[in-house]
Amino acid sequence: MQNWTPLIFVLLAIALAVGPIMMMQPTKTQQRLAKLRDDARKMGLMVTMCVWPSKFKVKVNSYMRYQQPWHTQHPPKCTFFLFKQGYEHDLHLAKTWEKVEAINLPEEKLTALLLNNEILENIASIGCTTQGVFVDWNENNSAKLEGVREFLEQLREVLISVK
Repeated sequence: MQNWTPLIFVLLAIALAVGPIMMMQPTKTQQRLAKLRDDARKMGLMVTMCVWPSKFKVKVNSYMRYQQPWHTQHPPKCTFFLFKQGYEHDLHLAKTWEKVEAINLPEEKLTALLLNNEILENIASIGCTTQGVFVDWNENNSAKLEGVREFLEQLREVLISVK
C-alpha cells in the first residue's frame, strides 16, 4: 500500500490541474451554435441576441435575432413587429401572427408569404426596421439556416416591391 500512495497523489494532482481546463471546453451544442452563427455572418446576416419584455409571456425570453440588411439606399417606409401566438385568431395576420407594431404594413402580400412557409414553425417573431428585416429564431435543429435566409430574402423582396 505504501508504494501506491505517491502514485495516487500524483494522479490526483494531475486530475485537479486538467479537470478545470477540460470544463472550459465548449460542449457539442455550443460548438454547433457557434458554427451556425458564424455561417450566418458569412451569408451576410447580422446575428444578435434579443431579450423580450415580460409582457409577451414566452417560455424563453431570449432569442437570437437574424437580420438581413436592406442593401438599398431607399428602404421601404414600413416598420412592423409580428409576434407568433400559440393560438389562432381571425384578428391576427395569417391567423397566428399578432401585430404588435405596424406602420404601412402590406397585409395581403405578407399574409401570402406567411402562409406558404414551413420555416416559420421555429420562428417566434418577424419584423422590419429601418436597418432591415429580421426573425427571432430559437435555432432549433428542425429549421435550417438556409431556409431562414431564404425567408428573410423573400420578405425583403416583398417589402421592397410594395413601396
